[in-house]
Amino acid sequence: MVWMIENVPAVKAANDSNDLMLGTIDSWLIYCLTAGTVHATDCTNASRTMLLDLHSLSYSDELCDFFGISKRSLPAVKSNSCSFGTVSCKQIDATMRGVPISGCIGDQQGSLVGNMCFHTGQAKNTYGTGCFLLANVGHKPLVSKHGLLSTIAFKLGGQAAPSYALEGSIGGAGATTQWMRDKLGFFTKNADATKLAASVKDTAGVVFVPAFGGLLAPYWRQDARGAILGLTYRATKAHIMRAHLEGISMMVSEVVEGAANDTGVKFRHLRVDGGMTNNSTMMQIQADVLGLDVMVPSMPESTALGAALCAGIGVGHWRALKEIEALSEANHSVKLVYKSLITKDERAQRRALWEKGVAKSLEWSKL
Repeated sequence: MVWMIENVPAVKAANDSNDLMLGTIDSWLIYCLTAGTVHATDCTNASRTMLLDLHSLSYSDELCDFFGISKRSLPAVKSNSCSFGTVSCKQIDATMRGVPISGCIGDQQGSLVGNMCFHTGQAKNTYGTGCFLLANVGHKPLVSKHGLLSTIAFKLGGQAAPSYALEGSIGGAGATTQWMRDKLGFFTKNADATKLAASVKDTAGVVFVPAFGGLLAPYWRQDARGAILGLTYRATKAHIMRAHLEGISMMVSEVVEGAANDTGVKFRHLRVDGGMTNNSTMMQIQADVLGLDVMVPSMPESTALGAALCAGIGVGHWRALKEIEALSEANHSVKLVYKSLITKDERAQRRALWEKGVAKSLEWSKL
């Protein structure tokens, strides 16, 4: 936003004349769907502007002044479940006009809701291009001491108390798998990655740290670079592939442990979603190194489900979370549960080897 004001003449002119509207993708969609009558967003998307006060869920005067952003240009902040207007855009099919827009939520927060993580101590991890863990910490924002970020989780109704989360973002998950497919030619189809990793029982001592653009949570080390360590003549591409999956699982385990240490809550399980949950080898490795049950939902599109649940609450279809939780139990929302098959000693040994690999990956961009 600051860059556009400073570098795009039309934006600068609109800002100078108090005729500028800034927002997020969702606020633009709402604006278009309501034929330009509503300029609004929800609290989760508003938090991504870096301008929201997490305590008041309103734009911070201090932050707006610091960045030089006028609050009058920003979209109104609403809950995730409320009226955002009705569809009135003439470009939309007539059958859709008049439909209420009653739910709006950010990507990862939508996944948290879709995974039914409504209570303190419940967490989900999404495996996509990167990995994104959100852990529900209750009704007060919590400052992490273990490298995680505080964020708004959801606010399901105008009068509802907001719930907050700790977030751990990890780079190099699915993106690294794609790199191994497209750049190294390890396999041609994603399904073959599962078969390749499952064809060996261990990594043959190989550690793969996927820090291609640095390490995110909980390390926050931009000087780190990707590293494949511990190679011997025994190692094959199958061992390297398995080491890649184990590396992702180790990073997820680190952010889960960080959230547990910050909250003082011992997680009973981890709910997961995203494309990599189709990789059964990956999910078993995750359960092994995490030491918790890993639960794969029957509904793979958790974010879309979360948005739909927000909309349902917004129009009064559901009036309490208990109704949604009962619906989830009745529909058998969990498809698969992976349980750890290794001992604590083996888990500790594998973790120590991983940490040694991470240490070796640091300071490469400074050389």
